Amino acid sequence: MTIPHICLFSPQDGNPDLMKEYTQILKAEGKSNYVEIYSSMFHGWMGARANLENEDNAKEFERGYIEVANFFHKHL
Repeated sequence: MTIPHICLFSPQDGNPDLMKEYTQILKAEGKSNYVEIYSSMFHGWMGARANLENEDNAKEFERGYIEVANFFHKHL
């Protein structure tokens, strides 16, 4: 991959072994990618399935979008 990627996974976003391998590839030396697993979240937590009435979910939602904004600020 030659362009920067950001991946904010939930545990349900795939096979843990494949997620680990994918993370190793994205974080390889010299690559400007960002990967984080939000272990308490669920698939769709930053989109239509977001539960913003739950305080913990709302905090992680905000943290995720701050990470995305910082990533875009750095790379665009």
